[in-house]
Amino acid sequence: MRAERTEGIALDRAAKDELHAQFARVGRALANPHRVELLDLLAQGERSVEVLAARATITVGLASAHLQTLRSAGLVAARRDGTRIVYRLSGDDVYELLGVVRSVATRRIADADLAARVYLGEPVEAVSRVELLARVRANLRRVRERAMLQSDETIEIGDLTIEPSQLRAEVGGEPVRLRLKEFQLLLALAKEPGKLMTRQRLAREVWGYDHLASSRTIDVHIRRLRQAVEDVSDYVYVHTVHGVGYRFEARPKVEA
Repeated sequence: MRAERTEGIALDRAAKDELHAQFARVGRALANPHRVELLDLLAQGERSVEVLAARATITVGLASAHLQTLRSAGLVAARRDGTRIVYRLSGDDVYELLGVVRSVATRRIADADLAARVYLGEPVEAVSRVELLARVRANLRRVRERAMLQSDETIEIGDLTIEPSQLRAEVGGEPVRLRLKEFQLLLALAKEPGKLMTRQRLAREVWGYDHLASSRTIDVHIRRLRQAVEDVSDYVYVHTVHGVGYRFEARPKVEA
């Protein structure tokens, strides 16, 4: 019995060590200033290896090696665009990780705080933890908005066409008037057609918060979006999954 218990403890220890080893892969990937800078550049939008190397003032070969390390840690994703390889952050959680790394470093490491002062050219204002988190979230929200709207990929589904970089949506070739938040909501839904989008994810992607002060905020914007798009379309696009969120699919009105 004692031998079995000892063996069980050893297995638990091995499993815990392996789990922590996987967590440490992220830490090792961040343990290089060039890799952190590459992540910071990708937070502004997709970039090719060549553009990233030029912006970070390193060779293309070195940039590629660093990006492979970041990719192996799950922090970036890549796609082929003709002969180029284009990289992007792998998800919103990586945006948030960058914000946490910055805030922890400047608050807890004197050299990082000094570097920030020199880089900004002015004293770093002392703020409360609550205010700091609010500023980080606001900055992350602006970065997400820029990255979302800088995409040059046109989305076409049903009789709807969306051009993110132009802030333009058309139904049947006719322009649709949308407020900015409605356009961002439409884009967040349309970029992953058929996939369930939870209310929490929409709140994070469009408003930058995991939870909104009013649960009616998303409902109101969804209603306006439906009126603007579906009232002039032959399709129903936004489908409610009660208690969870929404799914974006083009279904002819005769079927919907």
